[in-house]
Amino acid sequence: MSTQDYPYEIKDLGPEETSEAFKYFNKHRRLEGAVRVGPKGYFLQGGFKKEAVPIYNLPLKADDVFVLSYPKSGTTWVQELVWLIGNNLDYEQAAAIPLVKRFPFLEYSIFFNSEAAEQMFSDIYKGDENKIKIVNEVMRKPGYKIVEGLPSPRFVKSHLPLSLLPPGLLRARVVYVARDPRDVAVSYYHHQSLTFYFRCGFTGDFTHFWDCFRKDMNLGIIISVDWTPYFEQVKEAWDKRDHPNMLFLFYEEILEVRRVMSIIKKSNELQTLTKIGIIYIPTYYTYFMSRTKSIKYKLIQYTSGFSLIVTQKANQHSVFENHLAPKPVTFSSFLQDLAGAVRRVAHFLGAPVSEEQVVRLCDHLSFHNFKNNKCVNFDIFKYLGLVKENAHFIRKGKAGGWREYFDEQMAAQAQQWIDDNLRGTDLRFPSVKK
Repeated sequence: MSTQDYPYEIKDLGPEETSEAFKYFNKHRRLEGAVRVGPKGYFLQGGFKKEAVPIYNLPLKADDVFVLSYPKSGTTWVQELVWLIGNNLDYEQAAAIPLVKRFPFLEYSIFFNSEAAEQMFSDIYKGDENKIKIVNEVMRKPGYKIVEGLPSPRFVKSHLPLSLLPPGLLRARVVYVARDPRDVAVSYYHHQSLTFYFRCGFTGDFTHFWDCFRKDMNLGIIISVDWTPYFEQVKEAWDKRDHPNMLFLFYEEILEVRRVMSIIKKSNELQTLTKIGIIYIPTYYTYFMSRTKSIKYKLIQYTSGFSLIVTQKANQHSVFENHLAPKPVTFSSFLQDLAGAVRRVAHFLGAPVSEEQVVRLCDHLSFHNFKNNKCVNFDIFKYLGLVKENAHFIRKGKAGGWREYFDEQMAAQAQQWIDDNLRGTDLRFPSVKK
């Protein structure tokens, strides 16, 4: 498929290729088949054929805001941040309306837009009209139609690379978030496995998933993880990072404050701290905090890169050191934290925020609060029976967790894969060895 309205060839996988690509997935995962798109061979569900042209030719508005990423890169967190800043920090609406409705997923329906998928849902729900209605509205209705019906300003999520989105996309505003691909692979494995989409999930172990994720179709190896190849997508966005309508963020640069705030929420000791305390940072600068009614205001100012936090007495400086990053960052990265990201997004969207508003946003977006926020955790899918009751869309939200899954050989493979794909570019991930 390649037409005047769509410049790229869309190629169906043959029967043998399909069998190989989906051998580690449950049978329902094969309902749509699969395709490769364009010269880079992006791997997508077969349902993309129905929606490629209308997505590519989607009419845009100057005040549209898109959040783009490869899956499991911090997308949901950035969506919530962007939506709140773009909607006058309306926490009441954010708590009342699920993120999936406030910030629709442009190509989500490509997984469910076939007659076979319709029959699958009919078999699952057996006449439950309410659940079938939700499925049709949230999962099967084409994303471009949902977007067309939104009031301005419209907020849209997509995992598609820039090349498969409307050519004039940067006339609107785009926030792109990238994450260490090793952590992406681990998080996406859990997302695809039986712990999340158990009806159509991944059935192999992480080693199998890692092989599927990193291998390159252009080398004659069948890739079977949606939206891969990973690096091609990220590099497309990186190449546009200096465009005035593009804001490129790294997940790792904005992660540490979320973890510190999460620790605070769980700690009665810090919540009630009103006496003198000391905070140590990696460069061993020390900040003395005099009596204050709220330590959280102080932490927002000085959080990024802390190696430990001290409570009331200066000699109690080991209370929280095990909870924070074992490899502290440098003093120069002070602005690369959650509060800094909030201000950057606010500036990008032309919506200045006060210090008090930054503090509340950081608290709202802390990992502890975010994981317990039903409006961003896609609880609707639990109601539909498509995820297990104990499954969490927001899982751990940390950097470096890949080390728990990679043996020495896999770590060496990953480093070589990263080096090969970044060679000849100036793209560097903050967490990747130079």
